[in-house]
Amino acid sequence: MEEAEIQDQDIKLQRVAPDLILELQRILPPALYEKNQIAQVRTYVSEKTASRLVQLIDHFQEWPQLLDPSLANLISPLVTAFLTYMTIHLEQYYDSPPPEYGSALPLPRAICKILYTFCKVRGEKVISRFFNNEPRYLEPMVEAFSRWGQNTDTDTLCNNSGFGTMAWEEKYIMLLWLSHLMLIPFPLNVISAELGMEDKASLPGEMPPNIPRLAQRLIKVSIFHFYRAGKEQATAVNLLVRLSMRYDMQKIGVFSWLLEWALKEIGKCPDVKIPSSIYFSFALLSFLGNVTSSAGRDVIAPFIVPIFDCARTVLIEPFPPFAHLSASAIGRKSIIKICRGITLHLLAHALPNLGVNQTDQTAVIMEDIIDFLLRSLADNDTSVRMAASKALSMITLKMDTEMAGDVIDAIVEALDEDLMWDQLADKQMLTEIAASDAFLDKKPAISALSKTMKDRTLTNQSYRHLGTDVRGPDAQKPIFTSVNPLRWHGLTLTLAHLVFRHAPPPRKLTNILRRLCLALCFEQQTSVGASLGTNVRDAACFGIWSLARRYRTEEMINIDITKITYNHCHSVTSVLQFIACELVVTASLDPAGNVRRGASAALQELVGRHPDTITNGISLVQIVDYHAVALRSNAVSSVLISAAMVDKSYWYSLFNGLLTWKGIESHDRDSKTLTCTAIEKLISRGSVMLADQVAGLLLSLFLSAQCHSKESRYGYLMALASALKVGWQILKSQGDTALPQNSNFSAAWGLVERQCNTLTQDVVKSSLAAEAVCKLLKILAESSTLANLGMNDEGSEFWERSRIKENTPALRIDLGLSESLKPSQQSEVARSSHPKKFAHTPKKMLETPIMLVGLALSRREGFVIEAAAQAAAHIFFILDHNHQESLSRQWIAEVKSKNSSIFQSGIRLSGIINALGAIYWTCWCAQLPVTREVGSALLDPFLHDDGSDVELKTAAMRSLAEWVLDLDNPFIPNTSVTPVVLPFSKTGADISSLNLSKALLAGLSNYTTDHRGDVGSLVRLETLHASSQALRYNFLAGKGEESLHMIFGKIAGLAVEKVHFTMAYTSTTDYFSQLLEIGNCETFGLPFFEGFVTSAGSGSESVMLSSRTALLLHADQATASGLTRILDILAKIIKSRVSDERMIVPALVVFGFLLDAGVAGRAQLGADWWQSTFKSVAKTHYKSTNLRKLDAAIIAYSGLATVDSVRQDALGKLANMLLHPFPKIRNQAADALFTHQPLDEMKSIDWSAPPKDLKAAVVNIRRELAS
Repeated sequence: MEEAEIQDQDIKLQRVAPDLILELQRILPPALYEKNQIAQVRTYVSEKTASRLVQLIDHFQEWPQLLDPSLANLISPLVTAFLTYMTIHLEQYYDSPPPEYGSALPLPRAICKILYTFCKVRGEKVISRFFNNEPRYLEPMVEAFSRWGQNTDTDTLCNNSGFGTMAWEEKYIMLLWLSHLMLIPFPLNVISAELGMEDKASLPGEMPPNIPRLAQRLIKVSIFHFYRAGKEQATAVNLLVRLSMRYDMQKIGVFSWLLEWALKEIGKCPDVKIPSSIYFSFALLSFLGNVTSSAGRDVIAPFIVPIFDCARTVLIEPFPPFAHLSASAIGRKSIIKICRGITLHLLAHALPNLGVNQTDQTAVIMEDIIDFLLRSLADNDTSVRMAASKALSMITLKMDTEMAGDVIDAIVEALDEDLMWDQLADKQMLTEIAASDAFLDKKPAISALSKTMKDRTLTNQSYRHLGTDVRGPDAQKPIFTSVNPLRWHGLTLTLAHLVFRHAPPPRKLTNILRRLCLALCFEQQTSVGASLGTNVRDAACFGIWSLARRYRTEEMINIDITKITYNHCHSVTSVLQFIACELVVTASLDPAGNVRRGASAALQELVGRHPDTITNGISLVQIVDYHAVALRSNAVSSVLISAAMVDKSYWYSLFNGLLTWKGIESHDRDSKTLTCTAIEKLISRGSVMLADQVAGLLLSLFLSAQCHSKESRYGYLMALASALKVGWQILKSQGDTALPQNSNFSAAWGLVERQCNTLTQDVVKSSLAAEAVCKLLKILAESSTLANLGMNDEGSEFWERSRIKENTPALRIDLGLSESLKPSQQSEVARSSHPKKFAHTPKKMLETPIMLVGLALSRREGFVIEAAAQAAAHIFFILDHNHQESLSRQWIAEVKSKNSSIFQSGIRLSGIINALGAIYWTCWCAQLPVTREVGSALLDPFLHDDGSDVELKTAAMRSLAEWVLDLDNPFIPNTSVTPVVLPFSKTGADISSLNLSKALLAGLSNYTTDHRGDVGSLVRLETLHASSQALRYNFLAGKGEESLHMIFGKIAGLAVEKVHFTMAYTSTTDYFSQLLEIGNCETFGLPFFEGFVTSAGSGSESVMLSSRTALLLHADQATASGLTRILDILAKIIKSRVSDERMIVPALVVFGFLLDAGVAGRAQLGADWWQSTFKSVAKTHYKSTNLRKLDAAIIAYSGLATVDSVRQDALGKLANMLLHPFPKIRNQAADALFTHQPLDEMKSIDWSAPPKDLKAAVVNIRRELAS
């Protein structure tokens, strides 16, 4: 699932492409030619430069067409430089480069790496067109290939080579270039004047006479690379094919000789223990496939039957010795290519010399091949299925009309095998009148539920009376669970290729389009939720694109639309409009990005090729743009809404698409969330009637027997909550907050009670169910009061027992305020406590919702806890005060039950803590006695370190930030409330604010670590949010400057801390410099530098470089007092954090670094201060075996050695460390000591020797230091 903040890479590439090409054109000439000497090529290229060029070209991998305008200018210099080097510097290939070049590559190797990257990005067929094809370069290139690859036969390195043998990129490019040179029209014996014969042992079989020496060398090179597994094998095969297909080679028998040799070698059983033997077999099959596809009918005719027999032996009817070939996708793909070439030759001409009984033999061969290709459409490998589908389409195109029709019918009928259909009820459809309502076509409002409320189903008659029968009697839904997704992909792709080649006659387009539309909604999932239908839908997009491109409008409008609409009936009668609707749904909702883009491209082709047939087609194409649908979040939340507003047919199709597996029924939570957001936006543009009908439809779908999986059921329940939310918002915007009787709100309340057991089980087992139930309860509690539930006899039995009679007056709003409040205060708070005047509801009526919310609060998922806390807040609000008090104390007791096993995990308590924060302001408004205890429960994990785990502290701080400290909370009175006195204070305002400050400081200082790492960062991040809220709403104002300064300092320290995900901005020198200006002050300098030293002393290399550079710049510009303050703060950290390794090590490093920079002379510090600091440094590593501490202490002593008052003491400490048990410490101490006191005798001492061997030398060193 893509995140909304991810930018579209294609759009980004399109914007920077001109700059990338300019950079290529700037770097390329200096890399190939000597400076100021364009005619003189370099012999070596820096490996760094070559890698940079390759990297720039790789950026175009996703959009290679951007290179096309500049390809000639980029490739021509490479080709020219290669040929120049080949003709002038041929013998210098293996010379070692001069030392000044460093890591370098021979020019041909660098050029071939760059050319290969171009081939990889743009395709070898495109790039090879720019190769020089002058005949004069053929023989030099063969000679260069032989010279540079002279050790290829033995795979050893040249004795005089600094580079090794030729890289595979060189072989690939040079073989590709040689195959390109095979297209020259002159005989090879004319091009080459070289006479003689190659070693016959290296050539296959009985070689025909009079073969030019050049041809012999090319054959030898090609066959040698048949044994290689790299990409050069394919170019070697292509070279041998083009060589054998030359007219001069055919004339002297080279073609027949090589073909007979290949058939003979294929017939041998290769040794599977030798990998090169298997690669050789694959190369031979590829050679036969290319020859069969390229050769003329006269030369290939005698070999048709032998080649087919070979293919049948290897794969079509495989014998055990060839199992390794049939098990490989490469082998199967090559056999398919061979079969394709054979069949096309048989269909194109009456071949001479085929043998006796030509007609019967042809029929048998074609029947076997077509049967084999149809079976290959279900192959496990995608490349094989693609090859088989392409072959079938090409063969069908060459057949006569009757035979082609039989093949097409076979493919269409194969798609119907194992496909099941489910009869759909009319309840799954939204009425046409409701869809029109989204476009402000005002219609009479109707209830979403029929009078048969007990079974909660919608009948066809309930919609038919509106005047629009939106569904035919035979409406069905396809079920793909039993079909083979691999076979469906192959069959769909075959139909797409057939349509692309305009093979099917127009009369067969109805069946083809029906299957393509079926494939467009194909989806299967594995047991772990992985999708198996993406490639099927992608092939369907290609098929519809081909259909729009290859067939005229007159041919397509004759398609019978009634035989295509299987899953839902559109209000359109044009098949082109139907296709457009299907493509809009796919482009907006499909979870796969390539499918969305494919549908967008098909829609653009449809609108462009068939003008004036699609409703608002131009506007639609502009909305459903190829780039706009790349990001799914944008496609669903933006493109879908805009497309739905173009015309009601699109609105109708998109809404129904949201109710399928692409939306509500998706197993992915993010997809469900996006779908619910889209439903809200779709129906928010209509009236209450539309929201009412959608809610009724979703309620019916949830209760329908067709919803088997929890994912589907609770997707509908989540969407129901969204629909009810929109309906409630529309009512409020119209000033009408009275819910009508028999409304969907009442039905949903009844649903919660009647489905209590099912919902309870599902909430415990499924996070999706828990979230959906909580969202529904939240909107129901927000929009409902006891006085206006208005259930009648058709409602739930539960509500029947509890309902209020019609003559019952509305209850007085009672916020439970203290009797000490004045009447004016009571009325003011009552008016402003909530946007709607709710009457408090007895707890008995909410037992089931409270139980469900409690179960949801016990789950570990964050999104469930968030939804449960919101539901708890709204349900708690409509309880009477006694039950509010009771429920609050129940939750507080659970938090304080430290002996509970639940407390140890912190899972259940995280939800309860969030719920306590959610109900806090409701308790405060009602002046409940439990309010203080609620506040204490939120702060106690920080004020009393009782072993509370990180999860509990994180939840408590998040609850404070999101509920208690946020004055935009809907449960806070709308009057101008200034939080001068926090209600959870026990002894007064000062204690209250002080407790909050203590809690924030404790959260900002939490560095708990466990097996997961720095889990305290979770608490720090939430505390940053809470601190922001407290400062924003002035909770801490006037309650002690010292604590406020400490909070500011902690926040500033976190901003410069090495932990990257707590840093606010990028770690640059300017960033650190700006914060040093803020942090170097008396008020909060200590907490700031506690964070800063972690970056400057133990951060990553880039962070340390930036932070130390900023520190030196700041120290240079600081006044004497400012510099003194920095050193004093660092000394305080060293003295106070002796046992804290996280802090003491970087503090010592930064302290030593700053002194080594020579700033001690400007500081206004006395000798006593330096002596005290020296002693503090000594305490940090006293009897310590911690290498990090010892290493940091050496750095600090090195810095103190620059201060006169403690120089001798620091050098003495370093001298003592020369006898430390750890060799690493001895070496580092020696290095530091030698830096400040370069004694000659220290140069010859091996400080890695045992300490007992070093005692005498150390005694002498101490003596010299003392003198």
